[in-house]
Amino acid sequence: MELRQMKEKKKHMTLEEFEQLPENVKAEFDGETVTFFSAPSTYHQEISANLERAFYEYLKELPCKIFAAVQVKLFKNKNKFRIPDLLILCEKKKMSKNQIIGAPELIIEIVSPESIKRDYIEKLAEYNQAGVKEYWIVDPLSKKVTLYNLETTENFLMIFEEDMTLHSLIFGEFSISLVDIFAEKLW
Repeated sequence: MELRQMKEKKKHMTLEEFEQLPENVKAEFDGETVTFFSAPSTYHQEISANLERAFYEYLKELPCKIFAAVQVKLFKNKNKFRIPDLLILCEKKKMSKNQIIGAPELIIEIVSPESIKRDYIEKLAEYNQAGVKEYWIVDPLSKKVTLYNLETTENFLMIFEEDMTLHSLIFGEFSISLVDIFAEKLW
């Protein structure tokens, strides 16, 4: 299993400069600083693909879509952009050509060594404030998934580990085992 530490770089930039970055640049903007990210590890991508496949099958009959690494402007009146690893969107009106504007129903972040604080603290607070209903933090090192129900005032959380099966709170019939989430395809 490859879990290399991704290097992130920060740079002060205006919104206009941020909007001129090429589409293939993975970067998040907080209104004045841009954080650039290197490509995720192969294991990170494998976990993402496992989740994306499972959700794709589940969502076939629903008016929702799953997106990977798409830019999200969480607040219409703030110049703040995030790029979650995965998200599920059920309101087509929030989708523009290049980004999602507003809160998706569910966001999934696959944590990396340098993103622990950002994923567990900063993004949790932002996603909660923006109106995201459910937030998953997938941790490849501990092989745990933390699920936050952001529809409650207490931000109810559940931790799934080992051979447990995770059940989405907002997509009631969706479930996936942690074995399937963290599975590495053998060649």
